[in-house]
Amino acid sequence: LVVVTVLPTLKSNNAPEGPKVSTVVPKLKKSDIVLSDSHVKGEPNAPNSLVVFSDFQCPMCKDVSPQLDKLVEKSGKKLNMVYHHFKPRPDHIHSQAMSRAAEAAGEQGKFWEMHDQLFKIQDLVKDEDDKKVDALIMQLAKDIKLDVFKFQASLKAKSADDHFLADNVLALQIKVHQTPTFYGIDSNGVVTEIPTFPDVQTWAKKQGIPN
Repeated sequence: LVVVTVLPTLKSNNAPEGPKVSTVVPKLKKSDIVLSDSHVKGEPNAPNSLVVFSDFQCPMCKDVSPQLDKLVEKSGKKLNMVYHHFKPRPDHIHSQAMSRAAEAAGEQGKFWEMHDQLFKIQDLVKDEDDKKVDALIMQLAKDIKLDVFKFQASLKAKSADDHFLADNVLALQIKVHQTPTFYGIDSNGVVTEIPTFPDVQTWAKKQGIPN
């Protein structure tokens, strides 16, 4: 209920309003934003983490996703990426359904495969009704070779929404206002809010991560 009633009041803009700088956030600890059930890409025990708040209907999130993958891949196990769902815009009406699909795929060990496919259909779902979006998602499940019957059961389960709702509450608590939003966590556990992907690259270089 908190998410449903509060999210429409958030700033509905995916783009930063003005110049920002990377800012150390003393109040945040790694354990606040990297949880035991967080989705992690890359080496789980990497000394550095990049936490991303993202929305499957956010064009900027789609654009930056391949660049984030390359950064993690080139890091030589020095960096992992942690994903959190966040829906800052009420007009992204299929965001939760798409997140549910990723979570359901995750129950079969294919969260990241579904994550990538969902971004590929972003333009297709924009103006579609729920039934057509559901059909597109079921096709993705087949494309990445999920057990379709298990996937359908997972989509209907309450747990498919739990991660989405918890991530949105977390975003509100730490005052995330837009997607994508990045937090870098270095090997000393220092949490830095990072405004743009070029700034992510700069932060990564300071940690000795090639990009």
